Amino acid sequence: MSKAHKPKAPDWALSPLEEFLNRSEHLATVVRLSVQGMSMAKALPKAMEALRRADGENLDAELHEKAVRDAEFVEKERSEGFPVVHGQAVLSLWSLLELAVKDLVAAWIKNNPDLLLAPPISSLKMKIGDYLMIEEDERCLFFVDVIERDVGAGIKNGINRFESLTSTVGLSGVTPRKMNEIFFEFGQVRNALAHQGNRADKKLITNCPWLDLEAGKDLRISSEMFQKYHKVSLTYATLLICRTAERFGVDMQSEREGLFDAYA
Repeated sequence: MSKAHKPKAPDWALSPLEEFLNRSEHLATVVRLSVQGMSMAKALPKAMEALRRADGENLDAELHEKAVRDAEFVEKERSEGFPVVHGQAVLSLWSLLELAVKDLVAAWIKNNPDLLLAPPISSLKMKIGDYLMIEEDERCLFFVDVIERDVGAGIKNGINRFESLTSTVGLSGVTPRKMNEIFFEFGQVRNALAHQGNRADKKLITNCPWLDLEAGKDLRISSEMFQKYHKVSLTYATLLICRTAERFGVDMQSEREGLFDAYA
């Protein structure tokens, strides 16, 4: 007697989210090793001095001076929480999540062409000439770009930036309050990094007063901030995995409840 068929989500539906998980973990590893590598530079000047004392050779003054300057730079970065590394990582993390959501929506359109015949996608306005110029393999992403423009996703704040896209293919839903709050901060910080030259502007200060920032001052992204945004991004990706799997009859209730408990 054959076993009952166990429902599962197809690879095409999970692939964009799996790729995000892998890429975001790769990013986190690069950040961690970059910080560790710079921290090791602090010890180099004394190591050079000890070696030359031990072997009786003359110290290379130029190399030693460079090592000292590097060590001083690293100490300054360390005292501020390595803001450059973490700031660039925050920008990359947001971009990776944007790409994953767009790829997810495109995959649903490609594998469910009936979505093109129903609202809200069927009501989208586009130029036929633009559509015909797009290679067939890229047309689903073209639809996502049109959707993004139509729903104004690019000007929405926080998690609404992504939910406005997933809603067009039936993958949106309720998100935990605390997750929404962190995503709002994440988006505001990302915008300041991308558009204000890494400085805190009035909009960021007004929208996120709890960050205790000063207008015109450098926006210093700490390790704690990056880790918080990384964690919430992974959690949101997991929530999208749950929604996706549930569309194919997979019971994800315990996983979903765990996510909501963590961000209640």
